[in-house]
Amino acid sequence: MGTCRCAILNGLSGALARDLLDKHLREVRTDGMGRTVYLCEDSEVEWLEERQRVGYDDDVSVLRRLQH
Repeated sequence: MGTCRCAILNGLSGALARDLLDKHLREVRTDGMGRTVYLCEDSEVEWLEERQRVGYDDDVSVLRRLQH
């Protein structure tokens, strides 16, 4: 993944979001609405994963940085 950019990004989607989820973030909890919250341990930034439908039986991961 290279250098962590979590502190400067606000959101990602598609393959970039999936790559960040698979290689860089750690799952920490769900938010009560069935969405998963992840943590970047390098920057301590939390991310919320949402799934958006894009077609029949297909969805895309969308990551939004949580503001604290």
